[in-house]
Amino acid sequence: MPPVRRSRRLGTAARTVVEVVIERPAARPLARSTADRLAAAAATARSWRARVTECADRAYDAERGRIDWKTVATELGLPLIGCLHMFDVSLSTIAVRQLPGPDDWSKDDKRAMAEFVADNLGTLAGDVWRLAGVYMNASEADCLAAYRCLKHSKITAGVREAIQRYREDGMSWGDIYAIFPPQLWLSSLKCTEPEQEHVGAVNQEAQRQYESGLGVDWAAVSQAVGLSELECLELCRFSEGKDRWTYDPDTFCRDTADRMEAFIAEHYPPPAAPNFNAVSNYMWIDINDCIRMAGMLRGDFEWTDEAKARVARMREQGVSRKEIARQLSPNLTKDRVSHCIRRMKNKDQIARDILSGTTTAAEAARRLDALP
Repeated sequence: MPPVRRSRRLGTAARTVVEVVIERPAARPLARSTADRLAAAAATARSWRARVTECADRAYDAERGRIDWKTVATELGLPLIGCLHMFDVSLSTIAVRQLPGPDDWSKDDKRAMAEFVADNLGTLAGDVWRLAGVYMNASEADCLAAYRCLKHSKITAGVREAIQRYREDGMSWGDIYAIFPPQLWLSSLKCTEPEQEHVGAVNQEAQRQYESGLGVDWAAVSQAVGLSELECLELCRFSEGKDRWTYDPDTFCRDTADRMEAFIAEHYPPPAAPNFNAVSNYMWIDINDCIRMAGMLRGDFEWTDEAKARVARMREQGVSRKEIARQLSPNLTKDRVSHCIRRMKNKDQIARDILSGTTTAAEAARRLDALP
C-alpha cells in the first residue's frame, strides 16, 4: 500500500509548508494455503524416505537376505516401525525375496517374523503384513502364507531377551520354564510343502477349465484330482486372466465384498489368518488386490502422501469429512478422516520446525512418534 501524504503548516511568519509522510505498516503476507504447506511437508517426508532407504541399503545382510532394521533405527535415531513406514522400495537397490513355500524360510526367518508379528499385530492391525514384508524383505502374500504354517506363538522379542538375561544370570531351564511355559516357545512350521504332483495336477485342471472359456469350476477340479475344494483353492498357482480390484466409490460392488468376506468367515474364522491364495482363486481376483481390499473392508487404510494430498484438496473444495471417507475407502469413518487432518497439521508444524532449525532430527522423531 503506498504511503499517505498529509500537509501541515508550521509557524505563522514564514508560512512554511512542511509535508509529513506517514508510512502505514506493510500488510501481513497471506498465509500459505494448505496445499503449499502439505507440499513442504511432503518434500521433508521424501527426504526422510531417501535417508531411511539409503541407510537400509547399507544395513542389508546378504547372508540372511534381509535388512538389519535395528541398526537402521539406531543409526537414524528413529523408531524401528517408523523406519519401516518410511522405507521406499522404489529407491532401494535390494531385490525382494521370493519365499512362496514353508521350506523357503530359514529357522532364523521364521523366528524373526513370528516375533515381529507377535510384537506388532495388536497395534498395527492390518498394516502388520505390509510392514512384515518390508521387515522380512518378502511379499505380503508370502509372509501371510508362512505365518499360517506357524503354530501361533505368543513369544515376543521382549520375552526372548528376558529369557536370555535369565540364562546369563545362571537361571536353570527348569526355572525359566516355570516363568515361561513351553507352550509359549516358538515351534517350527507345522505344515509342509504340498506334494508337487498335487500342485501340478490342480494347476493343470484349473488351466484346462479356464482355457475352455467357461471359468474354473472348483467342484470339478476337486473331483478330477481327488482333493477337497478348499485344498484345490489353496494349492492352485495358475492365475492367468485374474481380475483387478481397486476401490472406486462410484463402481464399488458391495455384493463382491460380501462374497469374499463370507468365504473368509466360513473357512478362516478368527484367529486363523486367511489363506489369500485360496481367496484369490475363489474370487479369481489378483491376490494383492484381495489382501488390500480385505484390509479396507476391516477399516484399515494406508495414509500415503497421495491420500493425504487428496484429503487436503477435497477439504479446500469444501467436501465434508463423511464424503471424503467414502471417496477413499468403503469402511473408513469420518472420525478417521478428522484424525488424519489433525495429524497432518501436527506433522506440518514439525516439518516447519525442522526447516527453520528450531528442532533437531531426534526431537522431531520423538514428536512424530508421540503423535496420536
